[in-house]
Amino acid sequence: MSPQLMTTLIVLLFLIYALVTKIVPFGVSAMLSCVILVMIGVVPLKTGFSGLSSTTTIMVAGMIVVAQQLGKTSLVNKIKLRLNNLKGKSSYAILIPLTLVTILLSQLMGQIAALSILLIFLQTLDDDSELNPGRVFYLLVVINTIWISRIPIGMGATMPMLLNSFYEGMVNDSEKMLGILDFFKAGIIPSVLVTIYSLVFYKLIPETKSDISAKDTKLEEVKEYNLTGFQEKVVFAVFIVIMIAFMFQDLIGKDRVNTLPALGVLIFIISNVMSAKEARDSISSDMVWMVIGMQGMSSILSETGLGELIGNSVLKILGENSSPIMIVSAFVIITSIMTNFVSNMGTMAMMTPIAASSAIAAGIDPRMVVLAVGVSCWFAFLLPTGSAGAVMGFAYGNHNPKSLLKFSLPAMLLLDIGLIINLKLMFGI
Repeated sequence: MSPQLMTTLIVLLFLIYALVTKIVPFGVSAMLSCVILVMIGVVPLKTGFSGLSSTTTIMVAGMIVVAQQLGKTSLVNKIKLRLNNLKGKSSYAILIPLTLVTILLSQLMGQIAALSILLIFLQTLDDDSELNPGRVFYLLVVINTIWISRIPIGMGATMPMLLNSFYEGMVNDSEKMLGILDFFKAGIIPSVLVTIYSLVFYKLIPETKSDISAKDTKLEEVKEYNLTGFQEKVVFAVFIVIMIAFMFQDLIGKDRVNTLPALGVLIFIISNVMSAKEARDSISSDMVWMVIGMQGMSSILSETGLGELIGNSVLKILGENSSPIMIVSAFVIITSIMTNFVSNMGTMAMMTPIAASSAIAAGIDPRMVVLAVGVSCWFAFLLPTGSAGAVMGFAYGNHNPKSLLKFSLPAMLLLDIGLIINLKLMFGI
């Protein structure tokens, strides 16, 4: 192994360690890795900081802001009013609407904010009833986790591009990059399967006494926003135009479409939907810096040859004659286990370049393996370490992982099997 490869490998291992332990924010660890490799001369500045000039970065940064503004509209308040109308209804008359509302909220806002809104309603349920708050809340945590950003609205429209940013430096063919609907299409079967399973077998979740004061449960204050009718129309109009543009990207042109969210942000500022400071704070978020850094690392892995080396090493472990279905299955299982010990975003950032490298080395479509990682890294509810939602679910319901296994383990198996079947149907593997 050459000194260049060895140095890049050491920095990559540092990045993986930083993502696992979160000793610094994800964006800082990704950017620091790029800076180190440029400073010591492993790669030129143009390669290490390629993420700064990427159209994907521009699109993701803008879409984060657009999605946040969508969550400020009166739509959220209307959902809260609908939830209040469910009080006193029968079990499924409550659970089915709650499930649908959870799926919708999971596309419009972050996990903690969505679950905090649901808790407002759940606190009115009786601890001694079949639908006690601890049981129902964990059920909704599972629903939220498997549906978050699944539908291409709000943050869901950003997810395929976020995955692209983690491996696009390795792929020259634009046909091998994810489209706006791919993340949705890859995850629809497992999400639907486990939603049905959860509604049918929710009684497998133990009845517990809820604890709203649990110290590990960090509820996010649900703010009231006072957008005018005109401002709300601006938000919805911008969002609808961007979604339509994504659908007709081939006709409009990728560069124009990726620039639209930035135009939307400027329109929000001009129409006073948000201040310039709010826009600046959102655009400089940790997620944007992680996108920039991971795109740089993707280009570095490709240019130095380390990506090819990692891919070939993974294939040797799996077996030289591994079929596409075996490779996809291995990454689904490994990722779904890992994401319950490491944060889901950290797992995605860590595993996506490895998955893409393995697919390229095997001569198969990298999209199927990237999607295997991208979808399964959200199967994070077996342990409280898996996601912010899992922390809330375990703490609020006073649950322990062992008592939940009779519900959560079959759910996880269904998700893994459903995802593998989904990818097989989608790519014909």
